[in-house]
Amino acid sequence: MNLKMSYTQENNQLFKNSAEFTNPKYIRRIFLVFILFYGAFFYADFQYFPDQISLLFIIRFVIVIPILLITILLSFTKSFLKYSQYALAFSFLIGGIGIAYMLILKPEIIMYIGGLFIVLFSGYLLIKLRFIYASLSGNLIILFYIIGFIIKYQEITTTLIFSSFFLVTANIIGMIGSYNIEKSNRILFLNTIKLTDYNLLLQQQYSEKRDQLEQLELSIKENTLLQKVNHEIEMLAHTLKESESRFRRLFELAPFGYQSLDEEGHFLEVNQKWLEIMGYQREEVIGKWFGDFLNPDMKEKFAERFKLFKEKGVIYSEFSMKTKNGDTIFVGFDGIVSYNENGSFLQTHCSVSDISLSKIATEKLLKSEEQYRLLTSEMQLGLALHEIIVDDQGKPTDYRFLSVNEAYEQLTGLKKEDVLGKTVLEVLPNLEHEWIDKYGEVALTGKSIQFESYAREIGKYYSVSSYSPKKGQFAVLVEDITDRILAENELSNKHKDLLTSQKVAKLGTWRLNVKTNEVTWSEELYKMYGFDSTQPIPPYTEHMKLFTKSSWDQLSKALALTSTKGIPYELELEMARKDMTKGWMWVRGEAEYNDQGEIVSLSGAAQDITERKIQEELLRRNEREKSRIISNLPGVSYKCKFDESWTMLFLSDVCETLTGYQSSELIDNKVISYNELIVPKYREFIAKQFNEARRTKKSCNIEYELTRKDGSRIWIWEKGTPYFQDNEWFIEGFFMDITDRKVSEEAITYASNHDYLTNLNNRRYFVEKFNSLISEDRTSIGLIMIDINGLKIINDAYGHVKGDEAIKKVSNLLMKVFNQEGVVARIGGDEFAILLTNKTADDIQIFKDNLVENTKEILIDNVQVSLAIGYELLNDTDKNVDDLLSRAEKQLYRHKVTVGESIRNHAIKAIFNTLTDKYQEEKAHSSKVSFYCKKIGIELGLNKEDVDVLELAGMYHDIGKISIPDAILDKPGKLTEEEFNTIKTHTQIGYQILRAADEYSGLAEYALSHHERWDGRGYPKGLKGDEIPLFSRIINVADSFEAMTTDRPYHKGMSHEDAEIEINRCSGSQFDPKIANLFLGKVLKSIH
Repeated sequence: MNLKMSYTQENNQLFKNSAEFTNPKYIRRIFLVFILFYGAFFYADFQYFPDQISLLFIIRFVIVIPILLITILLSFTKSFLKYSQYALAFSFLIGGIGIAYMLILKPEIIMYIGGLFIVLFSGYLLIKLRFIYASLSGNLIILFYIIGFIIKYQEITTTLIFSSFFLVTANIIGMIGSYNIEKSNRILFLNTIKLTDYNLLLQQQYSEKRDQLEQLELSIKENTLLQKVNHEIEMLAHTLKESESRFRRLFELAPFGYQSLDEEGHFLEVNQKWLEIMGYQREEVIGKWFGDFLNPDMKEKFAERFKLFKEKGVIYSEFSMKTKNGDTIFVGFDGIVSYNENGSFLQTHCSVSDISLSKIATEKLLKSEEQYRLLTSEMQLGLALHEIIVDDQGKPTDYRFLSVNEAYEQLTGLKKEDVLGKTVLEVLPNLEHEWIDKYGEVALTGKSIQFESYAREIGKYYSVSSYSPKKGQFAVLVEDITDRILAENELSNKHKDLLTSQKVAKLGTWRLNVKTNEVTWSEELYKMYGFDSTQPIPPYTEHMKLFTKSSWDQLSKALALTSTKGIPYELELEMARKDMTKGWMWVRGEAEYNDQGEIVSLSGAAQDITERKIQEELLRRNEREKSRIISNLPGVSYKCKFDESWTMLFLSDVCETLTGYQSSELIDNKVISYNELIVPKYREFIAKQFNEARRTKKSCNIEYELTRKDGSRIWIWEKGTPYFQDNEWFIEGFFMDITDRKVSEEAITYASNHDYLTNLNNRRYFVEKFNSLISEDRTSIGLIMIDINGLKIINDAYGHVKGDEAIKKVSNLLMKVFNQEGVVARIGGDEFAILLTNKTADDIQIFKDNLVENTKEILIDNVQVSLAIGYELLNDTDKNVDDLLSRAEKQLYRHKVTVGESIRNHAIKAIFNTLTDKYQEEKAHSSKVSFYCKKIGIELGLNKEDVDVLELAGMYHDIGKISIPDAILDKPGKLTEEEFNTIKTHTQIGYQILRAADEYSGLAEYALSHHERWDGRGYPKGLKGDEIPLFSRIINVADSFEAMTTDRPYHKGMSHEDAEIEINRCSGSQFDPKIANLFLGKVLKSIH
């Protein structure tokens, strides 16, 4: 059927009104559920997004939930029905975008994928959006997720591909479902309209024909001549009855229920399908009120909806109804109103469909979604689904893996890709048949089981719960209880060992009934008190005689607190044995409770510590002698309390040398506790170690870092022994500084394989790696050699700090370009080597081009760093790494010759520009000196080429100042001798810089000698007279005159007249007299 051709504009509008009609009460209820779920899952944000919880709170509680609440509030307004589709689509979109954003942040969290599935399901099915609005919102949500993911991670990952596939698939399914539902509704609506129109037409025709028949019958009575006409009328009536009969058959055979109601909602007509759905006879229905057939909670809803139906003229709604036999069914109610010619209400025409199965399917789907989410995302137990395999007699012989979750893989070690589709005997051929029998019973009978068993094939104990989701299948929930079983076995063995150890350690146990004062002792406790174990225990009231008075006072107070408040105690008590001898015992007691939480008895243990007490007394007597010994030890001897602060009670005098604190500052935590000196990350570790030492009664050896009083850190080695004395735990021990050892160990380990400056691998590691690779495979090894062009110029101009900076920047570039694809090493001062595997010459050329391009970004104070690069592939003639290095170096030097000279020339220009840009007075000074030099050269009659060289020499004569510290160049006062000596080095540095490039090498000697004096007292060589190059003598005069006449930080500039007097005065001593006289007599006069 072509729906577009069958629909008139009026019909299309009526269907639109019907399809877009939304029950406000239904929307309010469903949106309240959405809000509860949306808010409740905020707890998951705390777990997965602790660092973005504020943003996610805004998304959930400031954006999404308020929009849902606004939609609920709008549903109370009259205009809501008109704009409900837009409001619902917008809410659907915003809710989905919120979940999609959280999924972008944590794409591995299945809960958020499930949340997005639920949002899509709700938009397409629960809130009954039309296809156009639902599909637009759904597609925008998916588009937001894909684009957002790519923007955040800047790549298309496997996670994005799979999650997008599932989400797009779910969205397409939702669109298809929504489209088919709307299409079915259109067909149903069209059929309803046609049947209604046809029924109205037949009723109209019947009414008209009946009127005609009555008129004809009257006429026949009056005029017998009209019998022929009467016969025709009878034939017409017969035809009309046949038409009405055909309509009735069509009406009764319709595949959907039909009902017609009057203005009050009473039945006018129903068809056979309606009666079949509800189980009634027609006479039980006609004339009855429709609400009487609804479930009680639906009657009020029908009254509201019917009123709205009569106002709008169309409706679609869903109701739960009671059939005649009392069953509840859900029906879809789709109808229109027909009117009289004067526009007044005539009756309703409604199609009724049983949608119970759809409702059940929806509920099952929701339940299934929730179960799936819980099973896959929340459950920490292993889950596997199997189908049982039986023989001809129906006896289980094997079972097949259908699905497993990630936890199952982790618990059993069986990987999904190795087991799915296979039988268990294929995967575990030696599996005991006991497992197959148990699971077979579950799959075939539906009986659930739970048991614990040992899987010998895997070597683990498991707690297993199994149930049958459908006949022939069984699901298994698996929990690894290996640790628990082993712990229980260990506990059992320890209990046996405890009984033995009590005898060996002379440890006795006791129990006291708090109501009857009945006391029981172990055999060891009898021996401790000196009683015969075959004789009755003395009454509890006589026990005070077993202790000295002070000890009994302690014990009786402790027993009172334990028996009334359950506070355990641990004491050292002096006892009086039956034979009147004295001794000491350590005793511990605690309360025992019944199921109602009442204290019913006290129990504990006691140990004879008499020997230890005697030894402690001996130790105290020897304390002074020990202190003398301790003071000469290379570390600190100490005694401290066993508490959180390690409260010091004694520290030897070396404490101040080691920690910076006097012993008195640490004892009793007077200024600071020892625990505060320990670097925080070690504190928990130290506490655990000493607790274990206390438990095992052994010494503790540990190493950790400690913060000294001056803030520096040192490494400490400590050995301490916990002991119990005077009802309190203490530690005695010794600690010493092992910083030098630790630093040496770490430095030696690291330095043996790394370059100290760049942290790259060094030549030693490089050679070892090459030898390792060459022994494995000689066919795919490549080597790149790299040398930094012009590094010497940078060192000469800026110092080795800047040179090191260039080396480090090149090192960082190498790490970036090769990104762990090879072994990158610094094998010399400015030389690097990269060892590559599985690379062709073309691959290596790409690396080379990439390096050359990226090097353009490296500048050292305006000097462009460049690289000379050579590479080779290993061949059969290479016996070791030196052979391959040698061939690669030849390639490197060919490249260096090609580009090196140009690089050096550019570097010198850059250095000069850096100097003059940094010090504007130097720029002006160099220009003026160059100008004076040119004028002197012309007056001397030099040829143009020599004049040009002289002018350039004057410009670059101070280039060596680039290496002089700013503090010296800018110093306003007089320089110290040391500072002046530093200034004097600029001539030699300038010489080294200029001689590095052919274009400027001729100027190097002039820059070196421009501070030599005519009388030989200049620097740096002390040249005299004509030994000084002519151009250097000229620069000396020009440089001095310009310096004297210019304001500098350290002096005010002279007038030209005073400067000329000074030049004349120093002629013949500092200056070449000929040059000085020429400058004063001609050059200055020509300038002036």
